[in-house]
Amino acid sequence: LMVIEATRDWFREREEAAGVEELLGAWQQLFEREASARMEAEKQLAECRSDP
Repeated sequence: LMVIEATRDWFREREEAAGVEELLGAWQQLFEREASARMEAEKQLAECRSDP
């Protein structure tokens, strides 16, 4: 029984770790998109300012 519980706990920890990795990956994508959008907006603003 202890082996079964230990195995179950190990799988649960692996699932939780995978969930955390997935969440961190989603946050990283969100930050990268936000940074790209900000750089694009700054570029467009600079172009507007340089146009006569």
